[in-house]
Amino acid sequence: MEQQHIIIIGAGIAGLVAAKTLSEKHRVTILEASDRLGGRIFSNTLGPVSGIVERGAEFIHGDAEETIQLLKEAGIKYKSMAGHMYRKEDGSLKKETEITEHWDTMMDKMKDAPADMILNDFLNAYFPGEAYEGLREQAAGYAQGFDLADASCATIGPLYEEWSNENYENYYIPEGYSELIKFLAARCKDNGCEIITNTTVSQVVWKQGLVTIHSSNGSVHTSDKIIITVPVSILQNNNHKAAIQFTPAIEEYSKAVQQIGFGHIIKAVLEFREDFIKKDIGFVLSDQLFPTWWTLHQRTVWTGWLGGPKSKDIAHLNDEELLEKALVSFASIFNMSMPELSAQLKSWEVVNWQNSEYTLGGYSYAIKGSTEAKVLLNTPIQDTIYFAGEALYSGPHPGTVEAAIVSAQKLADHFTGS
Repeated sequence: MEQQHIIIIGAGIAGLVAAKTLSEKHRVTILEASDRLGGRIFSNTLGPVSGIVERGAEFIHGDAEETIQLLKEAGIKYKSMAGHMYRKEDGSLKKETEITEHWDTMMDKMKDAPADMILNDFLNAYFPGEAYEGLREQAAGYAQGFDLADASCATIGPLYEEWSNENYENYYIPEGYSELIKFLAARCKDNGCEIITNTTVSQVVWKQGLVTIHSSNGSVHTSDKIIITVPVSILQNNNHKAAIQFTPAIEEYSKAVQQIGFGHIIKAVLEFREDFIKKDIGFVLSDQLFPTWWTLHQRTVWTGWLGGPKSKDIAHLNDEELLEKALVSFASIFNMSMPELSAQLKSWEVVNWQNSEYTLGGYSYAIKGSTEAKVLLNTPIQDTIYFAGEALYSGPHPGTVEAAIVSAQKLADHFTGS
């Protein structure tokens, strides 16, 4: 196979996975807009909170084969999450031992209903009235919290595929997900791949077999092919500073990216002076603004998670204002007064992914037209322009590191004929 020069835009997990395979046979250059590698994987040990803080991706959800294979190849240890799941109900914490009433019936209905039916429409049609109010709230809340999906536009087909495969353990990486980024970057460089940071691509001028890439810092790069792995949110925002202009335009593809949902997320990480919470708690679910909390190997560190439309609604607040809302939620869940909680608080960090200029949110979810859009976006343009990333994945692991890895590896294997 004749060696080609391939430029990859984006040094997140998808870009690095593609580069690792492709650089074994081709000349590969990665252009990354920010000053670091990893994208939505960002293990931070330099912030105010002690130890490893996952600002972005945190868990390995069950049988994520490609992720686990890479971790084993890298010699990176991962562990099963300890502790039980609790739910705050009627003023007290209760161990989650049973699924929500009518949930199995709902899943049976989802399986047979049209895949492109909107979640809210499905719930209102199949489970109307006061008797099912709790089920509707739980399902919509789960979609918003876990999938970052807006229940008023998310379609049920992909949700069913994911939710029906959720009898799994959650794992985490004690040394941080960024260890995988370091491994991939090292392998890429060993293969001769050049990784250039602080280079925001502004324009792609192309014809079949030749690409000229202009960046906002004035640098110009040429290649035979280009792979674009930036978050779909960047491709959807034509007026954003990181937007990419294509010359000539790729109008069908530009329309297709608008047919993929992209959710919002805010994480609040609280470090306390001592472990004052019940020892067997892993996850806590509630109806608070920050509804989901968990703790891992550092029992004094708790992470709060607010996803979906509610996250978008308060994304304009500053970190101190978001901290206050997170503390109110935590205090209510654990029946503490704000003065008691404040006295325990040692340090904190708020991660508002809507303010990340090269991400603009969390991860993707399916809406009407997403299935067709993904088919198109997975089809190369004149064997010259390619796309990869979690938003282009279809399967039981949407919106995850696994999704990004699978998408990128599939594309790389296509190039190499594997």
